[in-house]
Amino acid sequence: MAQIVNAPLMPPASRHGFFIGLALVVIQTIFYLADIKLDSGFGYITYVVLIGGLYLAIRNYRDQLNQGFITYGRSVGYGVLVAVMAGIISSVFVYILYKYIDPTIIDKLLIETEAKMEEQNLPPDQLEMAMEMNRSFFTPLAISIMSIVGYAFMGLVFSLVLSVFLKKEDASSSFDNDTL
Repeated sequence: MAQIVNAPLMPPASRHGFFIGLALVVIQTIFYLADIKLDSGFGYITYVVLIGGLYLAIRNYRDQLNQGFITYGRSVGYGVLVAVMAGIISSVFVYILYKYIDPTIIDKLLIETEAKMEEQNLPPDQLEMAMEMNRSFFTPLAISIMSIVGYAFMGLVFSLVLSVFLKKEDASSSFDNDTL
């Protein structure tokens, strides 16, 4: 019975995450230049890129680096690691964009948030308190950190689903009742 040795996770996850992150940066750049908001219908393109990238990354890891086998748990873990790496690349771009390239984006976000809150007919004192809290969270660093957390969460959710289809366990390494 051959022992399956799992390939290391970090080097290929970094590589796959880097390329997915670059694809996400290209999409974000196109959205920024075309003045398309991520909460519009086009924002789902980022999900499609992330799902497709995770599928290809997990499948490549399984087939090319791990002798054609991967457990469900390892597949999920690898997918989350790839998503975090992609999130780091994407959040570095977001930080640079919001901090140096166009700092007015945060002001626009605050104005939109205030307008949405005014539509809810909040009393002026509650509105001001809510806007103060938003100002503390709408900083380039906070948005970048939340971006990484968001990509980790999305990576977990998407990897949980993708791993159902991508797992392929080695039958020879599992417990065999016939040997008793």
